[in-house]
Amino acid sequence: MNTRLLLPAVVFLVSVCAPVWALDVSLDDLEDTIQDAPKEQAVPGEKPEKKANGRYVDQGPWLYPIEESRDNFIYVDDSGSKVLGPFNYAYPWSEGYGLVETKEGNYQLIDKTGKETLELPEGAWFAGGFSSGLVPIAWDRNDQGFMNHKGEVVIKGLMKAFPFQGDFAEVASKRGDKQVISRAGKVLQAKAPQFRKYALDIPMAAFKSSANGSYYFMRDDGRQPFNNKMFEEVGNFNEGVCPVMTGKNKKTGQREWALFTIEGKVVPKKKRYMRMGNMHHGRAPVMIASKWGAIDEKGKLKIKCTYSSLGEFHEGLAPFYDEAAGAYGYINTKNKVVIKPQFGNAMPFKHGVAEVEHEGVPSLVNTKGDIIWPKQ
Repeated sequence: MNTRLLLPAVVFLVSVCAPVWALDVSLDDLEDTIQDAPKEQAVPGEKPEKKANGRYVDQGPWLYPIEESRDNFIYVDDSGSKVLGPFNYAYPWSEGYGLVETKEGNYQLIDKTGKETLELPEGAWFAGGFSSGLVPIAWDRNDQGFMNHKGEVVIKGLMKAFPFQGDFAEVASKRGDKQVISRAGKVLQAKAPQFRKYALDIPMAAFKSSANGSYYFMRDDGRQPFNNKMFEEVGNFNEGVCPVMTGKNKKTGQREWALFTIEGKVVPKKKRYMRMGNMHHGRAPVMIASKWGAIDEKGKLKIKCTYSSLGEFHEGLAPFYDEAAGAYGYINTKNKVVIKPQFGNAMPFKHGVAEVEHEGVPSLVNTKGDIIWPKQ
């Protein structure tokens, strides 16, 4: 079976550039903005729930798009059972809906029953999938906006509307000016903004300065915290910390990374790392002398740097490469092997499922290490 998996963590980038209309933006320009959604515990079967800061928590159930054959896509559940399809194309599932191209060539935003339950304004169509509680819609190539889960148009009058990343979205005004807006529709940055990183658990993002190329932070109300402190490169704020590049080692010329806290402090004070990933479940992967380990939110090394490859700890598990076995497996935050090395490749977990290569075949694995797709 020629099967291609389309997990959200892997191809959500594609859904940003929805096929309904052509978008005049480079995928490279958007690549760094595509990150994982906040990781909250969810109750299966419930609708997205509004958080205190206005975001939505995707509470499932989650479905996973798979290409069984050319122009033949289906959705499977976390047991690997077919739920919906076939379709000409199926985009990553998000906030209770999936954007699909039907066999008749129409684009629809369907729920878990396969039905269209959201009523669009007259003459409008869906221009992407839900993200942060909002979905881009369009009346025309140059007349677009956003709608919420209640079917209310909350932002309109845009030339282009790209899906929200956290609390921010890149858009184009009617005059064609590229802008960054908040979920309230407030323009935060205009004139070709370079929005690159957003916070996973607070309404804040990093913007690249056109003056010196460094990054500064901005909240969704337009305020710039931390006395406009800037860094050469940044990761994503999550669990109160953000990876930042503090400079280069004077002797080796190697880049040096540390954590920047929500209080505006850099930790640890002296020790620096060559590379660093985002914080999840109290662990962030770091590299020392070409080997990977993990630190806690204080910058203290909790997992020694012994791995040639170590991913981020999504849902408490991180993919690692075992050189002796010549394969990838998964460890937990205590450095215990939970899923033994057996994969040719391994992606981070999302909603209890990860994409892996098993015996040369693209597959889905659950957190127990069971291959749920293809059916064994």
